[in-house]
Amino acid sequence: MKSCNIPFVVAVLALTWFMSGERALAQPAAPRFKLVADFKVHEKSMAAAAFSPNGELIATTSIDQTVRISDWRTGKTLMTLEGFSPGEEGTWDRSVLFLKDGERLLTANSAASLELWDWKAKKRLWKQDVGARSLALSPDETQLITADWEDPSVRVWELATGKPLHQLKGVDVPLMTGSWSQGNVAYAPSGKLFASAVGGTQDPSAPQMTLTIWNAETRKPLTQLQPNKRTHALTWSPNGDQLAGGGVEGAVFTLKLSSVKAPVADGAKVKLLLKQLDDENFEVRDKAHGELESLGSAIQRDLEQALEGKNSVEVRLRVEALLRKAWGVAAEVKFLPKQHDGTIMGLAYSPDSRLLASVSRVYQKEQGRLVVWDSRSTEKPIFSWDGPGLTSVSFSRDGKRLLTSSQDGRVRIWEIKPGVDVEVKPMP
Repeated sequence: MKSCNIPFVVAVLALTWFMSGERALAQPAAPRFKLVADFKVHEKSMAAAAFSPNGELIATTSIDQTVRISDWRTGKTLMTLEGFSPGEEGTWDRSVLFLKDGERLLTANSAASLELWDWKAKKRLWKQDVGARSLALSPDETQLITADWEDPSVRVWELATGKPLHQLKGVDVPLMTGSWSQGNVAYAPSGKLFASAVGGTQDPSAPQMTLTIWNAETRKPLTQLQPNKRTHALTWSPNGDQLAGGGVEGAVFTLKLSSVKAPVADGAKVKLLLKQLDDENFEVRDKAHGELESLGSAIQRDLEQALEGKNSVEVRLRVEALLRKAWGVAAEVKFLPKQHDGTIMGLAYSPDSRLLASVSRVYQKEQGRLVVWDSRSTEKPIFSWDGPGLTSVSFSRDGKRLLTSSQDGRVRIWEIKPGVDVEVKPMP
């Protein structure tokens, strides 16, 4: 009798397992990468490359002091822009960026110039004799922010006219001549924030880099941190969830921001505590400092006003230190497992923010590497390719292709295809 019930019991168990949702699960597979273009554009080393908005053309820069527009499907150069200054270093720090209309092109050369072009008309729309190695556009393309070599400031420009709007300081990093310090900028897709990473010093005991998150409207810093790795590349994910940086020793890190809830502050007490920062008694000053620090972003405006007033050096130093901790934003930094031997030269997120690509170059050697990560799980890369020293990386705006530039004067383009989902059946 019992043996007759065995098939029935098995069937019931199978049905129960199926109805419970523990059936075969479709695991999204990693995308596949296929090299579809590999051709020489410049005789000398390339510095940067970017897709046009429609993905049909690429713009490239080189130490040959030209910018070239090419059809990547044929490898044919359609236009060559010339007359660029070599710059002081004259080597790697040359940037290029298409605007959304596909007709205007931003170019920059470290320690030399910043220019906007109508490339089809071969016409320079404006030029500023200020160097820039890193460019970032506001989402509405009204403002441009730049950073340069061995310069702790971040510059803000009116894009249409090239008019300088602001030069932001507030970056507490010692910079030394010959220290290979780099400036990097990135705009958040919301347009409400932008980031800068500046650093480089020959003093091993000093901070190697300061990363600042700025309020794009007020142009005041919200928070600063020091991941302690000199940074050569900085990029924000299109969904705004992550900021990625990379630099020396093959280091790649991601950063997540979160708001800090501010406590309620009593105005009269805050004024008293600020006054006590200048008390003759050190213990009183120190206690007031600690109480003010605990109030965090609730007293940010009070601190800013105190900094604007006439105060002693002691008070100013304390208020500046308090401000750095009162910006109301917390940041979590995560370093990815090391996959590069050289210096990170470029970073890029795919349009859907799922992929993060990093490229590197080993100085003094013709070696480099491309690594692609799944930004949601960065324990192990999903694709890598070894070749010559790579100098930049970018995705097409539809996310279907990946572009790299290299020191051998060639560009390489990979087509990205969805992976085949694999069914994984959990154990019953």
